Amino acid sequence: GSSDVYDTHTYEDTPRAPEWRRGRASVIGEFGGVSYSVAGHLWFPDRVDRLYQAAKTPEDYLARYKRKMDEVVRQKRAEGLAASIYTETTDVEGELNGLLTYDREVIKIPAATLAEIAAPLTKE
Repeated sequence: GSSDVYDTHTYEDTPRAPEWRRGRASVIGEFGGVSYSVAGHLWFPDRVDRLYQAAKTPEDYLARYKRKMDEVVRQKRAEGLAASIYTETTDVEGELNGLLTYDREVIKIPAATLAEIAAPLTKE
């Protein structure tokens, strides 16, 4: 109770913000956890075991990402969520939940699509 921020990390299918605490900003300091492995672009090709949720196709990956972001938008509007951070930008070694592969050669969700999904966060 000694800071201005109340933070949580959440990897559920839909992120859950911490309950609002009087005088503190409610923040999802890390959410996501959806992996999508792209053959030929894996740090450890035979080890894909450190996963929260695994998407089977690019469409599945996008749908899961969108579902999480839609919930972040809802919580911002309805519950006053102050900030959220999607993790990770890129795959890192055995973690495959990035928006790009670890070698940055494959973009899992195009930037224009990410911007469209996030657009409601800037409209208010």
